[in-house]
Amino acid sequence: MKIFNDGRQKFNALIEDINKAKHHVHMEYYIFRMDRMGHEIYDALLAAAKRGVEVNLLIDAWGSNKTKMSNFKELQEAGGHVAQFFPLIMPLVNPRTNYRLHRKIVVIDGVIGYTGGFNVGDEYASITKKFGYWRDNHLRLTGDIVYSLQHRFILDWNSQHHFEVTEGEPYFPDSIVEGHVATQLVTSGPDEDKEQIKLTYMKMISGAEREIIIQTPYYIPSDALHESIKLALLSGVQVKLLIPNKPDHPLVYWATYFHAADLVKYGAKVYTYENGFFHSKTLIIDGEYASVGSAN
Repeated sequence: MKIFNDGRQKFNALIEDINKAKHHVHMEYYIFRMDRMGHEIYDALLAAAKRGVEVNLLIDAWGSNKTKMSNFKELQEAGGHVAQFFPLIMPLVNPRTNYRLHRKIVVIDGVIGYTGGFNVGDEYASITKKFGYWRDNHLRLTGDIVYSLQHRFILDWNSQHHFEVTEGEPYFPDSIVEGHVATQLVTSGPDEDKEQIKLTYMKMISGAEREIIIQTPYYIPSDALHESIKLALLSGVQVKLLIPNKPDHPLVYWATYFHAADLVKYGAKVYTYENGFFHSKTLIIDGEYASVGSAN
């Protein structure tokens, strides 16, 4: 496992891995912009497709609404496949607000996986001036956990594309990596009966004995989650919350401050990130186990 908190470093590693791909590159992102950074990723995917690598790219139609499918014409002509998750009926109209693909997953040859908070675009590589340095957390993974990322991608891909990917051996090769970090993939969505990520967070928080560290750009929790954190504070657990000092969505920004202020009343320590924009979604319990991902 390798942790990236710098977008440029993450994208450099990703492009290097794509350039070494031999069988397939599976990729899904909420936001995929065709700007400078997007073209770097696109060029790597195109080169992979031209050398015979299977390339499947899934982007969310709402998150990537400024990216046209025609932008991927050359990739498709080279044998790559591109699909939108829940295509919009009308441009800039989103009738299924909660039915969106917010995941950021890449699987290469079934042996390397990426997931975390970085989308594909210039701001995530700190190229744009609006947000300055973009701070996030993203993971490069090897070992058995890649099977879970692959399975999740295949489920998402097959729900949206006529070219189905089967869960055969080429996509799940034998793992030869001997790791020392126990990992588990947790996913959830409006198509499931249980809110798996929310329940996982609440289980982690309820088990805290000494310290809870939360990093999030948008602290707008459910009542149950918010109350569980306050209960931890009342039980003597130290809570530290790190949030941005600038908004990317003004209404969400002030809602974050409102809820953070409520935690302060119970003894929480709230910090703001001062070196740019903070986008990390991380939960650390007692310095022993943690969650890193894309769920707000």
